[in-house]
Amino acid sequence: MLLPQVGRMAMTQGRAMAASRLGNRVDLLKLAHRRSQHNLACYSSTAPAQVQPSQQRNLYANFAIYKGKAAASFRVRKPRWVETQDGSISLDRAGSLIVEFAPVAPGSGTNVGNRSYQWDKKQTFALSPVELAGIIESTTTGKSMKELFHDPNKGGTDSGKIAKTLTLQRFDQGQDWYLQLAVKDSFSKEGSTTMGLPITGAELYTLKTLSEFLIPRLLGWDEVLAEPELVPANGYGSRQ
Repeated sequence: MLLPQVGRMAMTQGRAMAASRLGNRVDLLKLAHRRSQHNLACYSSTAPAQVQPSQQRNLYANFAIYKGKAAASFRVRKPRWVETQDGSISLDRAGSLIVEFAPVAPGSGTNVGNRSYQWDKKQTFALSPVELAGIIESTTTGKSMKELFHDPNKGGTDSGKIAKTLTLQRFDQGQDWYLQLAVKDSFSKEGSTTMGLPITGAELYTLKTLSEFLIPRLLGWDEVLAEPELVPANGYGSRQ
């Protein structure tokens, strides 16, 4: 009668081994779950919060150059789009690169870290995509840029009363350049204002790189190319 006892012992040992393997498997699953929860918690604490559509905020970025007598700040004005009668979207106004000049505040000293500027007295000039190409051309050829002339009231009754002239000149075949804005304003007490600052080759190269990046985007071409062109399933599109 030993065979039944041996069989029962074998079955008991098998069940114990199976239970042990199951217990080990459960422990591994619990460990993996704890690790995943820990990783998720770490990710959640470091990842930026998702902004809801109602909480969308404006984004601002600029490139600024600070020198002894004046500062220049560059920022982007996006292109403007309108919806046409057929439901299409068309470019209404190309974007531009806004240049803002501000004079140094009196008594600021020569220390760049402590220097302040009078941005309440700033003068602005909006560079179009074609005018940005003029900066690229000057950087490439090493020649001074042609004067850029703007009349904000052109075509209106106050035409000619405000005149803005932007120049980018290269010093005697050197690496430094000079960016200057001259404003004649018949409405202001000063009458005319001129602000300028030297620009190093590296600063001009940065401005050139930004201009190359901006030109197609200010014209809206990136938005056009981002839209997929839908063609019939059995067609290959049209060739022109």
